[in-house]
This record gives sequence, structure tokens and C-alpha cells, in this order.
Amino acid sequence: MAGLTILGYVLMALGVIVSIGGGIIKPIDLMNSEFMSFLTGGLILITIGLALIKNIPQWLLLATLWITAVSIIVYTYGFHMPVWVFFSGIVVILGMGIWLTTLIL
Repeated sequence: MAGLTILGYVLMALGVIVSIGGGIIKPIDLMNSEFMSFLTGGLILITIGLALIKNIPQWLLLATLWITAVSIIVYTYGFHMPVWVFFSGIVVILGMGIWLTTLIL
């Protein structure tokens, strides 16, 4: 097993621990920014970990990428920002997701 693959598995395990730990520490509520910071951070770690592992299906990496993107959008919605700021954040997140999707495919 290569070093990056081991790092990928470690990051995935850490992401799961952070996500579950956030659910234990804070009440599970998608509009609670404290819980969503744990969940979003954990999903980002899981996505990066999957990207480092060799020979995983592309659909799994893409699904994780877009679940993470939706999580980030929900996380920013919980801040109750002005609408134009929220939409500009969505444009950046969707643009990053589309760009990473083209790199994966």
C-alpha cells in the first residue's frame, strides 16, 4: 500500500470521527452552525481521503464531492446572510464542484 493511500484511509477515518463527534457534542440540526461545522469538516476530510485512495470508483468520489458541496451550501444558509451574499457563495461552491468534477472525469 502506498503512502498516499494510507493517508487517504487516515483522513477518511478522521472525517468519520469528526462527523460523529460533532453529533455527540452538539445537537443534530442542519440549521445549527456549530453542528454543521463538524459535519462539513468531516465530509471535506472524507472527500479528500477518497481522492487520495487509488482504484476507487469515480461515481463514489463524485457522490462524496457533491454531498460535501450540498453540505457547505446548507452550512452557509444557516448563517442567515443577505440573499446576494448567499447566492454568490453558492456560485463559488457550484463552480468549484463543476471544476473538480471535470478533473475527476
